Amino acid sequence: YAGITYERIDAEGGVFWPLYLLREILGATNANHRLVNLSDGGHTGDNLGICPLLKRRCAIIIACDAEADPPHAFGSLTEALRQIYIDENIEVDLVLTDFKLDANGYTKSHHALGIIRYPRVLDPETRREIRPAETGYLLVLKSSVMGDEAAPILNYRHEHADFPHQTTGDQFFDDDQFESY
Repeated sequence: YAGITYERIDAEGGVFWPLYLLREILGATNANHRLVNLSDGGHTGDNLGICPLLKRRCAIIIACDAEADPPHAFGSLTEALRQIYIDENIEVDLVLTDFKLDANGYTKSHHALGIIRYPRVLDPETRREIRPAETGYLLVLKSSVMGDEAAPILNYRHEHADFPHQTTGDQFFDDDQFESY
């Protein structure tokens, strides 16, 4: 976007991070600071963090759904889309059939592309249009196995049936697990 400048944070300059932590605690952060805290939105029911992006009417949103979701039920994704529809009347047409598991636990794809339909915005007093209806795109990447991955990944999957949906409670990955993800 024109007029927006981005500061480079180099290794020598650094930042005084306690100040940014204090700003976050006090709710005094905004997008104009040198550092911005990015949250997954779990405290709001949006574990993917897409609702704030949809509220900002982003044209392209890329969401990485890496939650532990063995049955591919898409709980976080569908909850966020339900929530944004109720709160902002933003519709997202997203087909998830290629993410469904076959008999072997494989999917047809690692991604799905949806169309975002932003409603027009009217001034509450004059009822004049402030923003027209717009269209955007939501690309969802999902932790999944298609069966055409490299042999070490398929071997890890064979030895660990819950891969790639192992619990995030285990924060101590061994080398095989880390490399497979």
